[in-house]
This record gives sequence, structure tokens and C-alpha cells, in this order.
Amino acid sequence: MVSTGAREWYWSAGRAGRTGGSSSIEQERSAMKVWIDQSRCLNSRQCEETAPRVFSIADDGLAYVRQNDRLLDQPGGETCQANVPDEDQDAVDTAAYECPGQCIHVIEQP
Repeated sequence: MVSTGAREWYWSAGRAGRTGGSSSIEQERSAMKVWIDQSRCLNSRQCEETAPRVFSIADDGLAYVRQNDRLLDQPGGETCQANVPDEDQDAVDTAAYECPGQCIHVIEQP
């Protein structure tokens, strides 16, 4: 968990924070980071299909996050958090919500 005042959302525990649609809400977006718990990854590939600029499946068959076209797979997990570009935030939210392994962790920073 991040202790810097950031809010970390676990879809499996429910999520009350982000809503979309309104341009005023989109303008007020906070910085977003994302990471994947590979120990829970079921290799469904849904994240890669939903947000291909942010998620990729590595040679080991597990999903990892991408940062500036670099796969963050060393070592992976919570230590490998990627910044999410504004234009990919909705797709990342969708990927986290739809992940069958509930292994995608979204962190919003004010």
C-alpha cells in the first residue's frame, strides 16, 4: 500500500472513486499509476486487449505494466508501478474492473 496520501483502489474490494463522462471531471483527473500482482494473474489477456499501451503479456505468460514502451517485468509486482497517460486512464479502469484475477491495482494521486 502507498502511504504518501495516494489512494489505491482494489476492484475486488469495491470502488467508489472514479466516474467518467463529464468534461469537468476529466479535467480534474489526478495522476494515476498502475501495477499488477503477478501471483494473481490468470493470463486472460483482457488487460492487454483493453489497454495495450499500458499492459503486455511477457514471455512467462503473465501480465505486466508498460512505461514508455518499456515492459516493467524486473521484478514486477508492486515495485513496478507505471504512470498512466491521461488518454489511457478510462481503459485502465476498465481493465482493472474486468480482470478475472483481480490483480490490477490502480493508484490515484491528488
